[in-house]
Amino acid sequence: MRAKRNKIRPGFLLPSFLFVAVFAAYSGVMMNAHAGSQVTLAVMNPRADLQGPTPIPLAPRLRALEGKRIGLINNTKENATLLQPELEKALREMLPSAKLKSWSISYRPFEDKNRALEEPAKDSDGIILLFGD
Repeated sequence: MRAKRNKIRPGFLLPSFLFVAVFAAYSGVMMNAHAGSQVTLAVMNPRADLQGPTPIPLAPRLRALEGKRIGLINNTKENATLLQPELEKALREMLPSAKLKSWSISYRPFEDKNRALEEPAKDSDGIILLFGD
């Protein structure tokens, strides 16, 4: 199927040119009529000043998981609760020398959430987050 080209009709150009010419002439007349009055415009910058939090670098990656303390954080959504026992079972089979510990920390904001995350961070060499979305 060939692409259809739009052709400019010859009868379209002259009326368009006349419209632009009349509009430009009228604008000039109107500007000259108001030339004596002064207008002050304030130019505003619509862009926000983006100052986000200072980025925190990622923790170094573990080279191996054998013998490590692995934390599992369940975000308390329904699917995370369904996934957790299956993941724990698979990890215990794959990494028998790893020590697993689980925490349930809500995905919703709450007071002292940072404090709730300190314990898993202290007690784990690596953490797996279970998102139930």
